[in-house]
Amino acid sequence: MATRVPLSSASPEHQKYAFQHSIEVNLAGLASRRSNLRWTIRSSLAASCFSTPPQGAWKPWLCAPCSPSAASQSTLGVTETEAEAFGVTETGSFSVSDETLLARGFELHNSLQGIDLDHLNDLFVKVGFPRRQKQKLERALQHTSSIRWLQEVKSHKLVAFARATGDDVFNAIIWDVVVDPSYQGLGLGKAIMERLMVDLLSKGITNIGLYAEPNVVGFYKPLGYIADPQGIRAMAYSRKGK
Repeated sequence: MATRVPLSSASPEHQKYAFQHSIEVNLAGLASRRSNLRWTIRSSLAASCFSTPPQGAWKPWLCAPCSPSAASQSTLGVTETEAEAFGVTETGSFSVSDETLLARGFELHNSLQGIDLDHLNDLFVKVGFPRRQKQKLERALQHTSSIRWLQEVKSHKLVAFARATGDDVFNAIIWDVVVDPSYQGLGLGKAIMERLMVDLLSKGITNIGLYAEPNVVGFYKPLGYIADPQGIRAMAYSRKGK
């Protein structure tokens, strides 16, 4: 989570253009046993993001910069492995680097290429999700805007997965954050979530939503999510497919 820096401590350039924005992350259960929570991540907009200040109720204090323009990414060398520029982690780097993941025997993927839908369905079942029709699952993944998954190199087993859908501009919803129970506790879920968040933030997306069971709410808090103090409830309509 980004650390707040008073404007009095910031440079004049940052004082002019620094603004706080909230990424509201809605967690609402589709069933009565799920939590109806709304979560907020706070991040900031770097001076390079706007030539003029955006309109809206922006607060005049500074957080770590996020969502640099393509030009500034090229100049600064900002890549997905440098999470500090997007305000995702306090340390400025991912909790587990790509190199460390590979050294531990896990290969990171950020596209559908090479994914085995049968293995993905098996993973869903292992964590209590329903098995999905292969054709529908394939179509859903084709309409996914961002995806991250981990495969064990030795066994070719899919061990962790997360994806997000949305308009790629304002809103995104994170779905299907799953880790094989045999591989939980290794930081794999956090690793793919950090990277998924960086990808969404780098697109300038300001609203990110997800659904979470009450027992996994604690997993999201270290990633910067806090309960919405306004008590706003998300609502969802769902019906079983025939």
